[in-house]
Amino acid sequence: MYTWNDIVILGDSFCSQRKVPNHWPYRLSNLLTDEDPGPTKPARGYGWGGASWWSVKKQLAFYLKNQPKVLIFCHTEPMRLPNDRNKPLTLACSLDGSLRGDPNDDDMWTAARLYFQHLVSEDFHLWAQQQWFRELDETLDLYPSIEQVYHLHGFYGNWNNYEFKRGVRFKDNLFNYSHADNDTMKYDNHLSINDNHRLAQQLAELIKNYPGDGHVVSKFNLKDKK
Repeated sequence: MYTWNDIVILGDSFCSQRKVPNHWPYRLSNLLTDEDPGPTKPARGYGWGGASWWSVKKQLAFYLKNQPKVLIFCHTEPMRLPNDRNKPLTLACSLDGSLRGDPNDDDMWTAARLYFQHLVSEDFHLWAQQQWFRELDETLDLYPSIEQVYHLHGFYGNWNNYEFKRGVRFKDNLFNYSHADNDTMKYDNHLSINDNHRLAQQLAELIKNYPGDGHVVSKFNLKDKK
């Protein structure tokens, strides 16, 4: 049996909401611990909506201090701009004026837009993310007390094929099952309520019967495709 603090989930918006049982990170922690502390104690870790892999890298050291037993990553796509403010510096967000609530951030958004228009190198971003994956493997080797590691991908691309030494890897991507909020429905973590529950259940079953490092899971057991 695990405790609430044994489980850490880090990533982007696919794991950002985690305060109630309809959020898969909370539901998973509940299934593994039988604890139900409520919204004042969300599932451990953090998900930064729209942020790059850099946000996960910077916070990983903090969560490793207590050496969790189960560590889950929701890896994002590589083209997001790393920044120390965990801002969603994607191409789409840099062009979306609705996000410019703070006038002090105007220069930041302009710089991001100009970068994507004039400077961006897809090859560089792909290379940088691969280096992060290699460093992650090397870092996790230093923590044998971490019993299980899982690598989920939010989006599809060649980066999904990286073969991690530590942990179980999903080849599928969560974007296949994502939904955009609309006037009548809000989708927590971009997934339906049922798929939040299904994802938590699939991960819980894997954790209870760990298949071992290097194992590859082809598909998420999710059904509500967009």
